[in-house]
Amino acid sequence: MAKTVRVMLVALMAVGLLSVAGAARASDDREAISRGDCSRVSDWKVRIRTDGPSRLDLEFEAGEVPGQLWRVQMTYNSRVVFSGNVRSGADGEFDVDREVANAPGLDTLRGNATNLQTGETCRGSVSASF
Repeated sequence: MAKTVRVMLVALMAVGLLSVAGAARASDDREAISRGDCSRVSDWKVRIRTDGPSRLDLEFEAGEVPGQLWRVQMTYNSRVVFSGNVRSGADGEFDVDREVANAPGLDTLRGNATNLQTGETCRGSVSASF
């Protein structure tokens, strides 16, 4: 019985250490965010966030009115990472996320969107070195 208790304690301690290590690694994530106004009623946000040592999570969101169709393009360091039509959700915003390898040097994310119903345009960018 004592051996079983010791094995359980060791297992619980290992789980605790793994949890702490995972939390420490998650706190190493960094991000750069830029926000602004679109040409009419909407606003936009672009964000670059580290996702581990060699990956980046890219995000472009904009909008204000639910159900609107937007033509969206996202570029990372001048390379198109998304191009297509996206419909805004119930909260009025569309959200495009992409994961890419972290290129050496300055990281630049640009988002461009045009509302196909109203003609409103949203353009934003953010740069950082990760």
